[in-house]
Amino acid sequence: MATKSKKNKKKKPKTKATTKTKTQASSTAQATSNPQTTSAQKTITKCEEDTSFATMIYNEIASAIGGTNKDQFLCLQIPGTTILASDYKYEYEKGEPKPPIVEANESRLANKMFDPCRITGSDNGLSLPYQYKSALDMLTPKLNKNIADNKNMLRQLLLSDYPYDFGNGIERGCTLQEVYFRLYEDYIAELDAWSNLKKQKKEEFKSTFSYERKSAYLEWYESEAEKHLNIINEKKAKILSILSPTDMKILEGVLDSGTGAELQEARQALNGVRKLTPNGSYVYPVRFNPPNWFEMLGTSFTPTDMAKSTEAIASDIQTYSIRRMQLYSYIEDIAALITNSKITPLLKRVDTVKKQMEKALTKVASVYGENARDYVVKSPFADIQPFLKRSVSMQLVQRLAQNARLQEQSKMDDAQLAVRINRDIRTNINQRNRYVTAIKKLEEGIRSEIKEQNLENIQSYLDPITKQIELFNEKISELQKQLSLSSCIESNTKNVPLPTSVVPQGFTNIVIDSDMESIEKQTEYTVSNSTYRQGANYLFNSVSTQKSSSSIFNSELFKTCKIHIGMNIAKVGIEREWFNPGVFALTRDMFKLGTAMISPASDNYDGVTEQRLQDMRKCIFPCYPVAMIIARDITITFEFTGKEKKDIMTEYRAIEKQASSGRGFLIFQNATENSFSQQTNTSTQIHENTVTVRIDSTQLIGYFLEATKADQSIPFESMSNEMRENEQVSSISEFVETYKSILKEKSPSYEKNESPKKTEISENEPYEESATDDEPMENTEIVEETPS
Repeated sequence: MATKSKKNKKKKPKTKATTKTKTQASSTAQATSNPQTTSAQKTITKCEEDTSFATMIYNEIASAIGGTNKDQFLCLQIPGTTILASDYKYEYEKGEPKPPIVEANESRLANKMFDPCRITGSDNGLSLPYQYKSALDMLTPKLNKNIADNKNMLRQLLLSDYPYDFGNGIERGCTLQEVYFRLYEDYIAELDAWSNLKKQKKEEFKSTFSYERKSAYLEWYESEAEKHLNIINEKKAKILSILSPTDMKILEGVLDSGTGAELQEARQALNGVRKLTPNGSYVYPVRFNPPNWFEMLGTSFTPTDMAKSTEAIASDIQTYSIRRMQLYSYIEDIAALITNSKITPLLKRVDTVKKQMEKALTKVASVYGENARDYVVKSPFADIQPFLKRSVSMQLVQRLAQNARLQEQSKMDDAQLAVRINRDIRTNINQRNRYVTAIKKLEEGIRSEIKEQNLENIQSYLDPITKQIELFNEKISELQKQLSLSSCIESNTKNVPLPTSVVPQGFTNIVIDSDMESIEKQTEYTVSNSTYRQGANYLFNSVSTQKSSSSIFNSELFKTCKIHIGMNIAKVGIEREWFNPGVFALTRDMFKLGTAMISPASDNYDGVTEQRLQDMRKCIFPCYPVAMIIARDITITFEFTGKEKKDIMTEYRAIEKQASSGRGFLIFQNATENSFSQQTNTSTQIHENTVTVRIDSTQLIGYFLEATKADQSIPFESMSNEMRENEQVSSISEFVETYKSILKEKSPSYEKNESPKKTEISENEPYEESATDDEPMENTEIVEETPS
């Protein structure tokens, strides 16, 4: 119903959870400090009366590791995504560069886009780099008319005629900037010559003793320095008579200023870092903070904590064992195709053993009913009982009977059946072993006949069956080892409370207490269209479930049970060197080549409100991820108050089945996004009146998103001449014509070069190619002129 503190018991149904804070793993690179109340805190205050589970866990995470940037908000992902360290690990400590596969995986993880909402089912399929480029391509800078005119005046000054005598008695026609830079180059050259001369003299005096060297250098400096320094001062005075270096820097600063260049720089940065992949897409590298964040992916649970229950392991053995028995029967069918004196005795031996087994099953059926016969066939205790620390329990009988899907109630109860199985187990094992031995001898006989009679068609049927049997034998053997360990753990920890996990460095521990009533409630937060279900379906991780399982989770016991969730969470910052969202803060001085909005037209919101999220949904680049939230050491405990262990076995089996299926619970998922990836380990344990599920994987459960700055640009076509005059905006054509007029005025040859006249050739006049400098004309005599 509500979260609680470890120090204080539950007092009232408020959304308040306990957190044990450790050092944070990282902070978002784009986050800025703000002394005011954060957006997350305002949202929590607004929705503190909302006691739904989704709101509860959202508020707890946001308050535990949220930042102080009012434009950032948490986007919780339900269900989470399992991430594996092996996909992102590299030799960071040795200074090795990231492998291309790691760069690609990190880029996919960090450059997702989400619909503006607080709770979502997944990303929206868009990519941040492509949306960012689309937003940049929509913008073009405004040209301020006054600034453009002033800059052109400075250009006219620098390009104005300034005849100057450089010391040879001839006054050359130059511009002001040509004279300035020529004099400045002479000044720099003289400084360089003086510096080289001093260095040369120091090298010459190195062969003398220290005192003599210092004395000789000082004598030379006193006699030569003044002359050279006067020459340097003369060079500088010539510059100052034209334009001081400080004045020139002022002019350079004015000409280099102005908005609009940021757009091109942003495009160049984006295109400069991308890397082409073999499939034709681009990878845009990112950097996570801390850089060794992949070391945070793991678990603090021990193998003992994650040991599966004996019932779950026995259920797996049951599946493989039944399938193996079916394969044995297929070998009998293949043997029937070969009729000779060698195969017939082997088949008779198999048939004799099967009749003995059938006789025992008929006796069981006559006493306890046909259901018991079916149960014994489908419950291979010969593969299970020898590896149990204790005898077969009633609970195990119930679990395997559920798997056998019996249609009728047996004449004896589960307790009687458990006693019978334990009493007759040795007979069961001996009968099964005799049958397996007979089948193996039959297989050897079949292979011998195949070799002698060259029966390749029969061998093509036999080989896949025997290969499958070998795989099942290996799997059953592995499960039997796990069963032995789990049975030993359960026998030694029967009355020991379940341990709690430690809090790793860089993580924050949160504990949330809830119940089915809060899970049934719909959150008041903005959610995406793909989210979200309530009640049993939400408990099932929003996955459609079978009727039988769903009805169990809707039982009275589940409706009154309490749910406790504990996990360690951390924030991992995302840094993108090619991404400059500050460009969008300058949109007031830009035109927009289209009608779509990049982001809402105003920032006049009190943080990230629900109304702001709705407005952001209409835009093409409303927000972007700045950090991701990971969770590990996840524990979900179902507490059935006032009940005993025997009263909650049905609920325990439903929970264990759900956990082992890979579908997960609540916001947690038991499997990776890739269906071919290895499934995450889960553990379901029962202790007194509680059932605890542990998930040992690290889950990506959400992102912190930052809202893009307000889009204050206006469509280019919508600006009238009157508006252009009022805002002193110069059109591109006006800017170009003004600049061309300056060039025409200062360069007489500009107009001629701009539109060169074509030479007209008469049709009656023969055309002759003129010889170039590299190719002299043929048949032309070269005459050297003698100077008079």
